[in-house]
Amino acid sequence: MSGLLYREDMDDVRKRITKWWHGGDIGRPFIMLKAPREKPLEDIDELPKPEGWLTNYSTSDFEYRVNLFQRQCINTHFLGEAVPFVGPHLAPNCLALYLGCRGLEMPDTCWAEPFIEDPEEAEFVFDPENYYWKYTLRLANKQLELGRGKYLVEFPDLIEGLDTLAA
Repeated sequence: MSGLLYREDMDDVRKRITKWWHGGDIGRPFIMLKAPREKPLEDIDELPKPEGWLTNYSTSDFEYRVNLFQRQCINTHFLGEAVPFVGPHLAPNCLALYLGCRGLEMPDTCWAEPFIEDPEEAEFVFDPENYYWKYTLRLANKQLELGRGKYLVEFPDLIEGLDTLAA
């Protein structure tokens, strides 16, 4: 990996993070610091928020979601070990959505609506046609396509198992 548009020294950052992760001394405290830019690195027009938009986790308007992640890093300096990234998040617990929960969009969040009535009868089956799975793949692929050379794309938030079981 070479430098990124939003973090030109990304190779050095990656080396410092790797060294620190393995217990090495990077010569100073590990710090992830972000600061606002006076001028955006790219000129990407902001789309108007869709009517009824409650949360940036929403699946109701794909083009708006694309615009949100395209603009996520353009106004930020990434300093220390801070890394520019976006992610195809649909909720704080995407795994529950992939396993059958329905996402309930609320102001600034999305909850996984429980769908298992009897835990004794629960079956966890991967469905490649699951709406949320397909949306995540579509969003992640778009992030990879548009973000190449600009920022990293992180894995969706699968959260830990107990929260998934509770959903």
